[in-house]
Order: sequence, then C-alpha cells, then structure tokens
Amino acid sequence: MALPLFNQEIISQLQKAALEQERTATISSAALKFIYQHKLFKLFVPEAFGGSMAGLPEAVRIFEQASFIDGSFGWAVTIGAGGGFFSAYLPP
Repeated sequence: MALPLFNQEIISQLQKAALEQERTATISSAALKFIYQHKLFKLFVPEAFGGSMAGLPEAVRIFEQASFIDGSFGWAVTIGAGGGFFSAYLPP
C-alpha cells in the first residue's frame, strides 16, 4: 500500500535500507535525499524561510507515515522537524 507522500519505490528503498542503517547507526543517502526534496526537516518552518509551514495535524500524519515505513526513519523525520516548530515564533 503506497501512502500519499511516499510512493512504493521510496517505501521499498527505505525498508531495504533499514537493516543497514540500524547496523551502522546512519541514515541512507536515499532517505536523506527524500527528506531534503520534500522539506521534511522544515515542516514547521514558514514558507518565507524555505519551509512548508505545515499544520500540526498534517505533520503528525507525515510522522505516522514515515514511522510506518521504518521506525528509525520516522524518528529522524520527527526529531529533525521538531526544532523548526519554534521558528515561526522567533523574532526576526
């Protein structure tokens, strides 16, 4: 089953890389490329600063989808995006 943001090709790539990522305690280049292409570390960053400015419900759905594919990938996306949540509230 392909999830809305994640097509079957990326799901397969991420799941195949999961064991090697766990063994090496790294994230695959395919996973990072996907994260950067879809601005997953910038989900909460305002669009004016290159982010997506996603709402919390939308972001949680993305975190859930990422975690369904691979728990470690979902954790990385969630942690990577989390700090950006506060960027909209910082003074210029």
